[in-house]
Amino acid sequence: MTNTFAIQLENCEKTFGQQTLFAGLNYSFEQPQSYALLGPNGTGKSTLLGILYGYISATAGKVLWQLDNKNIDREEVYKYTSFTSPYLELPEELTASEIWDFHFALKQTIIPITKKEALQICKLDSSANKQIKNFSSGMKSRLKLALAVFSNSHVLLLDEPCTNMDKEGIATYHYLLDNYLQNRMLIIASNVADEYERCGNKIEVNT
Repeated sequence: MTNTFAIQLENCEKTFGQQTLFAGLNYSFEQPQSYALLGPNGTGKSTLLGILYGYISATAGKVLWQLDNKNIDREEVYKYTSFTSPYLELPEELTASEIWDFHFALKQTIIPITKKEALQICKLDSSANKQIKNFSSGMKSRLKLALAVFSNSHVLLLDEPCTNMDKEGIATYHYLLDNYLQNRMLIIASNVADEYERCGNKIEVNT
């Protein structure tokens, strides 16, 4: 990836009914910087991450996605980003192997890596042909993380990435970021220091 991606927030606001999560938010996210969206539960971290990803609309203000200083349409943002979240559902009837094949029929991998190698790294190779409905919550989290990290994207968006993970899963998370970040923009929404300790920029999302 030789192009540079940026996301600009201009006076951004998000409300649900009478509740305002945040207002007047101005910020510039730039590749290859890393950012942590911080704050207690309910302050709007996940919502802001969804706005940056383009699948949630801001109530007011403007969000600009730019590639080499040229604006791109919101409908095109998915081409440049990868995302994972605890509430992102996987198709339960498919196996890990089938999900990998489907996902990477639509996206390229960040580096030349085989499915077998990637699943080994994430300690899922022995369960490659098991249906997702038979996965533990931690295994599902590791698979979703693998799909996001190994996707060829300018921006990596992670919402509470270590949810449901045990110590081995958390170690895998750190290994993936240490070895496969590839100079991308990294944005993590979390209130757990171990998840965002590598981020150079901290943003408090306040009500």
